[in-house]
Amino acid sequence: MTQILDLGKLRFQFAGDYSDAISYELNDVVKYGGNVYCYINPVKTAANLPTDASYWSLMLKGVNFQGAYNADIQYRIGAVVTNGANTFTALKDVKGVEPKAGTDWAIFTQGIANRGAWATGTQYFINDIVQSGGSSWICLAGHTAGAWDATKWLKFNGGVRYRGAWAANTAYLESDIVVSGSGTYIANKNTAGDAAENAPANNLNTSFDLLCSGNGVPNTIPSSVGQVLTSTGSLAVWSSVISSTYAITGTTSTVANRRYLCSFTAPVSIALPTTPADGTLMEFSDVGGVFNRYPLTLTAAAKIQNKTESLICDIKGATVTLIYTATLGWRIL
Repeated sequence: MTQILDLGKLRFQFAGDYSDAISYELNDVVKYGGNVYCYINPVKTAANLPTDASYWSLMLKGVNFQGAYNADIQYRIGAVVTNGANTFTALKDVKGVEPKAGTDWAIFTQGIANRGAWATGTQYFINDIVQSGGSSWICLAGHTAGAWDATKWLKFNGGVRYRGAWAANTAYLESDIVVSGSGTYIANKNTAGDAAENAPANNLNTSFDLLCSGNGVPNTIPSSVGQVLTSTGSLAVWSSVISSTYAITGTTSTVANRRYLCSFTAPVSIALPTTPADGTLMEFSDVGGVFNRYPLTLTAAAKIQNKTESLICDIKGATVTLIYTATLGWRIL
């Protein structure tokens, strides 16, 4: 009498994608998510997930790329999705959990994505790069932007942005540079727009830091047309260009806005104009090399270097240049 023995499967049998509706038996092989599993339980059963180690053994670990993450999709273990500039692999079956390193997802590859200027209402992902002010920032946590949240961003590349003259009720961003009065300031944080009384000079170490200070530049006025900008050392002024020269060979009592070429045979004393126009320039050059023998003496009712004493030059070959301002009198340049 012939007896038939059921030895089951003597080799693996690939059964395709796993399905709860199918009964599996020993050595059946299925694909589930990104992995391949082999059925190891001697009892034929159905509806036991391949992640259940009592029925299945991981045969081959792999990945299953499924494109951009979608909260409505059920992902299986081994699924790979993109989320922003990064890709993540599912560590278990998961749905509705945004990819980030943790118990549900692991980072598969990292990258960065330039998202342009930061804007409210925009969804940002980890490693997104945005521009805000003069700097670029990298996202530390996925979120939809409302107000700027410094806890979700790290400065990626520092820079500055020149915004011109400071204006009241204007929003400035960190690292914006503004001019206010005679100073230049840099914003040390984002500002919503300060009122006029909160100019940078009044907000030092609060909203702005002083970048550099100065004495300002005179405004362009009709009388400054064709003039040049010069400095007394503490004040910037417009001055007339010296366009003509005159020779001094003897004693001269008064002079005008000119360049004088000096060559004389006796000491010379010159009285400077008392109330010339602001910015008047005068220059005295020892072209004859005589100042050491015949010193040049300059006097002025309006003072020279804020002193009432005369200015005496006895250096051979020297050039003396002076500028007049109503506030300071004659100053040596």
